[in-house]
Amino acid sequence: MMSNFRIQIVSDAKVLAEIGKLRIAAWRETPFFSGSLFLGDSWTDAHDDHAIHWAAYDEAGLVAAARLCVHRRLEEIPDYATFPKDRGIRAATDLPVASMNRLAVLPRARKSGLSMLLDLARIEKANELSAKSILLKPVPVKVKALQELGFRIITDHVIDPTLYKEGPVVPDSKWMIYKFTQDPPRERLIDSK
Repeated sequence: MMSNFRIQIVSDAKVLAEIGKLRIAAWRETPFFSGSLFLGDSWTDAHDDHAIHWAAYDEAGLVAAARLCVHRRLEEIPDYATFPKDRGIRAATDLPVASMNRLAVLPRARKSGLSMLLDLARIEKANELSAKSILLKPVPVKVKALQELGFRIITDHVIDPTLYKEGPVVPDSKWMIYKFTQDPPRERLIDSK
């Protein structure tokens, strides 16, 4: 069920501070983490400074956010320490590479299609910015929807939580990739209706 959401790219410091707080509020309400994993009232990191951020609003205010970073080197992506060391996987990741991460949706806006809208907006922006591929580590419940958009799993191993330095660890998280050599996902979604 799609509600009326207003989605926009944001860069205002006040809105970015709200997004940091939204991430905590949204993630605390998931089965993946206990609230004790968040030590503060805001979840931000160094990538927020150079990322493109989306904010989604309903009639009551901010309900979701997502970000996209584009990098010239694989070593610059968020959570790089958890990326597979396999040389074949690394060689198959075309540069520049985009990283989709920090998707956060408040419980009241979940199961509305909002997450998909934010994914499509980020894929479109990555393409506009000439990224050759997109990497992400989704929560397990997002994998199927991302596969329908053309992402594929590139790791079968569960990420070692001791390597994760930029936030809470998602159990059973695996890296996925999207390559811009395939059909755009928006066209596939329209064709499948």
